[in-house]
Amino acid sequence: VWADIMLDLRSAPTNSIKIGSITALLIDRQKIRYNCFMGEMDEHSQELQYLGCLLFEPKYGRIRLESLAEYDTIECEFMYIQKMIVDEPYRSTCCLDGKKGSYSDVGAIAIHKLLHHPFIKGVEEPKRGSWKVTSAIYWLDSKEQMTKEEREEFSIYMTKQNDAQFAQLGGNTTPPSKDEKKEEKKWDEKLQKLKRMDANQFLRNGFFQDETYAKNGGDAASILVAFFNDWNTPSSDRMPLPLKSHAQAASIEFCPKPPAPSQPTGMDKELFDFVKEQCQFDPYEGGPTSALSRNQISVQVTNFVVRGASVSRSDALHIACARNSYQLVDMLVNLEPTAVNSFDQIGCTPLMLAAVNALGRFTMHGLSDTKVIDALLGTRCIDKNMTNKKGMTAYGCYKDQKYAYDLMTHTLTGQSLTERSNEARQSDEQIQLKLLPPNGPTSPDLTRGEGPGTGYVLYSDDEDD
Repeated sequence: VWADIMLDLRSAPTNSIKIGSITALLIDRQKIRYNCFMGEMDEHSQELQYLGCLLFEPKYGRIRLESLAEYDTIECEFMYIQKMIVDEPYRSTCCLDGKKGSYSDVGAIAIHKLLHHPFIKGVEEPKRGSWKVTSAIYWLDSKEQMTKEEREEFSIYMTKQNDAQFAQLGGNTTPPSKDEKKEEKKWDEKLQKLKRMDANQFLRNGFFQDETYAKNGGDAASILVAFFNDWNTPSSDRMPLPLKSHAQAASIEFCPKPPAPSQPTGMDKELFDFVKEQCQFDPYEGGPTSALSRNQISVQVTNFVVRGASVSRSDALHIACARNSYQLVDMLVNLEPTAVNSFDQIGCTPLMLAAVNALGRFTMHGLSDTKVIDALLGTRCIDKNMTNKKGMTAYGCYKDQKYAYDLMTHTLTGQSLTERSNEARQSDEQIQLKLLPPNGPTSPDLTRGEGPGTGYVLYSDDEDD
């Protein structure tokens, strides 16, 4: 859907002027084949594929969020508003009455008219038909609120940031200067302010930030959603709800940005960096060979620990498990066996990372590569009952990743689960038996972290309605 935002000059309609535009994408889920929803999203664009994975289940494209699911149905469409542009002179009230003022109503009114347009509300129009939208999504964009000068400054800033990243990849370890840190902080604060300006015009129309996904920060925190009842009265006549005021929109609080994970320092950092570097050299992977022998690596790792480094505190074992480096995992576990039960900065144990990483890995003989899992389970102190922040054990993490892996395989190849070889099924069963907690799976293990209390709707695997 492409819609121009027109300003009526209170004269002849031909004298109206264009002052912005809205671009939206309407998804008809009934026309997407069963179990092909994610494939269609991925084929369209990377951003739509991300939204599909975050907000929808893969079989029918049903909404996963509890806050929207009650009003959602695949018989109706959902709308992804891709672009909301108001020309710079019309973002402030001064352009409308000649006086210096605050943010104008133009954007909010334009969104309101779009949501209540007969074509969107399901009112049939000759030769065009209609759509009936029950839910809508918008991805906040700070750049849409920038002035021309700010865009030019931001472009220069991003060029410098990219150059610095390439320099780091090339081995440049020079830390950023005070001026560079100051500029980074300035732009971070400005982008947050501009993003909030972009959000307010949608908040006034009933859009909201769902804590279920926003609490984790990142790109997800920039997504606003709304359902039919957020912009219409609940009565049978479904009259448009009035816009919220600027003050009401400004009073709506967003989820606080989660603190950045603390990085290891001192000797812990040196151990972590050394292990991370050596992870790319593993004779079991058939990749490049390290200039250091196994014995030399072991001596250096031991030396870090003697000088005060901790395997648990440094997350060295976690990075080795995530990179599937059996050689380093074996060394680190022997140095500090209790590290197998340590949590990293995001609340995962080494076994959880190894379980996720084992999926889809095969040796030259076609057998699953579980050496890292076996090395961890070989310690007497391993606790398979430990859970992450979602309440999932390593067993649940494996099952959740397997679900995503099977979905990806089906999307890319069209292969169903019943077409897997006996070896693949047996390998999968053996891994699950190895990871099964002594106390049995937790409830989140069985529901992939979804269901009551999580903010996500749990759709059963055999559910057809």
